[in-house]
Amino acid sequence: MKITLYENLRAVPYVPFYAALELGTFQAEGLDIRVATSPGPDRTAKDLMEGKADVAWGGPARVLHEYDEDPNCGLICFCQVVARDPFFLVGNEPNSSFTLEDLMDVRVGTVAEVPTPWLCLQHDLRLLGMEPESLERVSDETMADNIVALKNGALDVIQIYEPYVEMLVKDGIGHVWSAAADRGAVAYTTFYTTAGFLRDCPEVAHGLSRSMFRTLKWLHHQTPTTIARLVSGYFPELSFRTLRGAIARYQAVQLWGSHTLVGQRGFEWLKSALISGGRISMGMAYQSCVVTGFDERVIVEAPLPPSG
Repeated sequence: MKITLYENLRAVPYVPFYAALELGTFQAEGLDIRVATSPGPDRTAKDLMEGKADVAWGGPARVLHEYDEDPNCGLICFCQVVARDPFFLVGNEPNSSFTLEDLMDVRVGTVAEVPTPWLCLQHDLRLLGMEPESLERVSDETMADNIVALKNGALDVIQIYEPYVEMLVKDGIGHVWSAAADRGAVAYTTFYTTAGFLRDCPEVAHGLSRSMFRTLKWLHHQTPTTIARLVSGYFPELSFRTLRGAIARYQAVQLWGSHTLVGQRGFEWLKSALISGGRISMGMAYQSCVVTGFDERVIVEAPLPPSG
């Protein structure tokens, strides 16, 4: 059975998925995977529900939003891969004693391409008793535009992910103020599909979880150099040094999980951030959005990492 697996965009936080493709862990589970680029993050869920794709990797935030729009959408998350927030705050000056309170006194550029990074950051601020609306914030420019603004002094700090962080640090232009991953567990990227697909093809879901479990185990025992060599073909626009540095930084903040179970604590934190930021009005229960059986089974099976 050929499985159409949607990729929303090419990004360094998704390195484990590219590693799985290169290591052959999907094929080892008997899966015939065709990776296709979705028409866009806003369209992915609809295509799954319409049968144009079988499974996607993406954020549970998207699934929660779909449930807020349609409580009967039937989308289900499983197999967590990105277990923490991949974004950083990078300033144009060093700030080794940075705290989030510092953001109230500087000009901040936040991510406009997707909503989740800002939703998480604004929730951090609210939890500390601060009003996100009080920030002097540029909210409608791309990360690339904000990098230009940081360089020319129009912004003091920007919210970006890899490889932009590595590029700025390597060039001596940017200084890492904080890593959002340091807040701990957030259910950032999983596979998701429809309840109907899981009902009809449970062994496919089990195979996907096994393949990613094995890949994560492999990743945690490899150097950034080895991983970058494996996946460099997916990032032809990046120098090897930049890709290796980006991967090293993500390894250092433990971005990628040690197993594939979607943890309830990280899911609930994300849901709270979406509610506090006004992205959703209701919070669908963890048990309604997440299936844990495939990943619990894989943890018990404990398949060995590939030898590649």
